[in-house]
Amino acid sequence: MSFDDFMVDTITLQDETLRSATCDPVYGSPQYTACARVEDVNQLVLGQDGNEIRADHWIATRAAVTYATRIWLPGDNTADVSAARRALRVKRAREEDGSAGHYEVFL
Repeated sequence: MSFDDFMVDTITLQDETLRSATCDPVYGSPQYTACARVEDVNQLVLGQDGNEIRADHWIATRAAVTYATRIWLPGDNTADVSAARRALRVKRAREEDGSAGHYEVFL
């Protein structure tokens, strides 16, 4: 069974294209979907600032995800930008041969 066989969910993503003059994110790029594995978790993770944050979802996907990417979980209303979430922790996993692999994201 391959890794992709475990990607049974579909998430919607939107990448930040630039920052405004007041440093607010601007999302001009269109939304797109990606295959993923979404699991409910209750876990403390280290955020970008080094503080512990409680995550309630874990995602594995081959789509490139950054801390600035908007993420809608399966079943979320993608027309509602307030339903979008941003990653608390992003980790790029490695394949067995050492090459870059999938992304693991905590929300």
